Amino acid sequence: AAGAGPYICVPIVAHGTTMGVFHLKVSMPFDSPYFEDAMNDRQQLAQTVAEQVSISLSNIRLRETLRSMSIHDSLTGLFNRRYMEEFFKREVHVANRKGTQVGVIMLDIDHFKRFNDTLGHEAGDALLQELAKFLRKYCRDSDVVCRYGGEEFVLIMPEASLEVATGRAESIRENVKLLRLDYEGVRSAGSVSVSLGVALYPDHGVSIERVLKSVDDAMYRAKRGGRDRVCVAE
Repeated sequence: AAGAGPYICVPIVAHGTTMGVFHLKVSMPFDSPYFEDAMNDRQQLAQTVAEQVSISLSNIRLRETLRSMSIHDSLTGLFNRRYMEEFFKREVHVANRKGTQVGVIMLDIDHFKRFNDTLGHEAGDALLQELAKFLRKYCRDSDVVCRYGGEEFVLIMPEASLEVATGRAESIRENVKLLRLDYEGVRSAGSVSVSLGVALYPDHGVSIERVLKSVDDAMYRAKRGGRDRVCVAE
C-alpha cells in the first residue's frame, strides 16, 4: 500500500496446516544505516513469535479434539451416553425450576443381528451411521440425540409433553422405513424398522435413572409386542 513501511510476514503452521500469518511492521525507513540489522532482528523475533503462536493454537486444537472425542460416539458422530446423562441432569434441574417436563425416546433397530449376520459388521456400522443422520433430522435445536449403546439410541426432548414425544416417536417409526442402505453395491433387503419407548420426567420417574429404566422397559415391551411399534412407559 502507498506509504507503507517495511514489514515481515511469517506463516503460522500447526501440524502441517497453515493457521494464519504473523504480520510485523518495522518502523524504520529503508535508507536508515541500521535498517539491515534491524530487519534481521525483527525477522528472528517474528519467527519466534510465530512458532510460539503455532504451539498455542496446536494445543487449543488438541484440547478441542479431545473434548469432542469425550462427548461424541466415534462411529456415528452423535453424542455419547456420558454426555446424554449430563445433559439430562441439566434439563431436569431446569424442569424442576420451571415446572416443565422432559420427554425421552429410546429406540432399538429391529433384527439388527440378522442384518449383521447377513451383510457383515461393516454394513452394520454403515446402517448405524445412516440412522444417526436420519435421527438428526428429527431433533429440534434444543433436543439431544445420542447413541446409547450398540444399536440403541436415545432422544432427550426438553419441555416436551407426552403427546409431543409420542408423536415424534411415531413419526420416526414410520419414516425410518424409507431408509435404505446401499453398502458396496449391495442394497439391503426389506425396510429398516425400529421399536421405540417413550417416557416423561417427572411423570415416569423422579430420578434420571428411574426415567431411563421406564423408557427402557417401554422399548422392550414394544420389542416383545411384535416390534415396529411405540410403547409409552407405564
